[in-house]
Amino acid sequence: MKKLVIILIFIYLTMNLNGQLLDIRISDRTINTILIDQMAVRNLVDSLNGYIDSSLFKDWTKQSYSLNDSSILIELYDGSGVHIKNLEDYHAIDQIRFLKNYMDYFKNNISYRYNISESKADELEEFSTKLNFKSERPELYNYKVYQTEDQSILFDIVSEQNRKCVIYPNIKTLASDDRIIPNEGNSEILHQWLTSLGGDEIDDFWAKTLVSGDDMSDFDPRNFFIWSYQIEDLISNHHLSLIEKGIKVEFFDTSDLYKSTKGYYITITSSLHGSTESIHSTTIFDSIEEVREIQNRLANSLRKENKSEHFYGYISTEFGTEFPNSVDSLINDLPDKLNFNKKNLTFDLPGMEIVNEAIRWNHDKRTEFNNWYPCVLAYYGKCYSLNKQEVRWITKIDQEYDVIIPYLINETGTEIFDPYEFYKVLFEWPSSIQWAGDWRGFKRRMKSRRKIR
Repeated sequence: MKKLVIILIFIYLTMNLNGQLLDIRISDRTINTILIDQMAVRNLVDSLNGYIDSSLFKDWTKQSYSLNDSSILIELYDGSGVHIKNLEDYHAIDQIRFLKNYMDYFKNNISYRYNISESKADELEEFSTKLNFKSERPELYNYKVYQTEDQSILFDIVSEQNRKCVIYPNIKTLASDDRIIPNEGNSEILHQWLTSLGGDEIDDFWAKTLVSGDDMSDFDPRNFFIWSYQIEDLISNHHLSLIEKGIKVEFFDTSDLYKSTKGYYITITSSLHGSTESIHSTTIFDSIEEVREIQNRLANSLRKENKSEHFYGYISTEFGTEFPNSVDSLINDLPDKLNFNKKNLTFDLPGMEIVNEAIRWNHDKRTEFNNWYPCVLAYYGKCYSLNKQEVRWITKIDQEYDVIIPYLINETGTEIFDPYEFYKVLFEWPSSIQWAGDWRGFKRRMKSRRKIR
């Protein structure tokens, strides 16, 4: 381990790359890998004469590179990468699936999971600690959660007479995996975990953690509410000094800006300091540049606050009534927009799962949403046409906002899904396109029943 770290640190320093250790625990050993960002992936491939090695393709990733130092680089859907020491380590993690965590309160981060056999799970459970998680619908699915001797998490679930046993590196990764309980998501596991941390008053728990001196580096956004009486302890425990008063980083209040001796910055809303019962908003920033960026972005937003933008404003401007004629070219652009391999562009259920996964990995790049959304909309229409029934695209004008909106209709003129809801669902959360587009027709049937009544 020490030798690998020294070698990789030297490589990353000489190439001016940023890397983060990701230790993968599997089959009684730990594989040391390095997570690198999109720019570092490009630099590493160029510097070490990397080439795409199709023999090393890994499911649920874009592609793999062989590098001239015998290391392997796996490129993920968001453009980041996992740098692996050698071919032996690469094959050792063959069964793991990389994940991108999404959950309220916490920063998105890359982790992993892998399945194990029922017999292996039974063996592990004998020597593991059972954690206090309980199914809320045992008649549909039941599960047990264990912490193993190496601190990994074993999730053992039975649903529809099928048993599935999955290993996660930690409880956070399990709690953020919203696909682990069939048709149910992960909300109950997440709720039980948060309750175990802070009870029903989870916001108060986060506030106390922040005030105690924790820099909350695993949170995003790092924005919390505290009481006025906690400000003195916050300043003391974070070793803060005031450097600027009355700056604007929030819409409705001005804030005082403090710097910690540990290098980060904290803002505290300054308008309500007078009362001991007042609530204040606090935000942690890693650098002064980050503070200034938020100030500039907020100033620009305030200047534009009276200019609302329609969901389909971008599509209306870029394509207008030509959207139906642009569908094929938009679909062709989809792999590049979401950074997945073109050979995985298919229009069946496995193909849609690839697109869903790629959306998940790219969803936190909010400014790029309108860049890939038209491609996903066009792709879903073709999937529906090939798998469900013959449909076609038309456009309509929203007279109130003067925008042109694409609609997918069948031969009777019935709209297959609500384009507003399709946009809203995908914008707010990395949901599946089948759910956003009412693949099973559930929402459409509900609307019909309401009309009949």
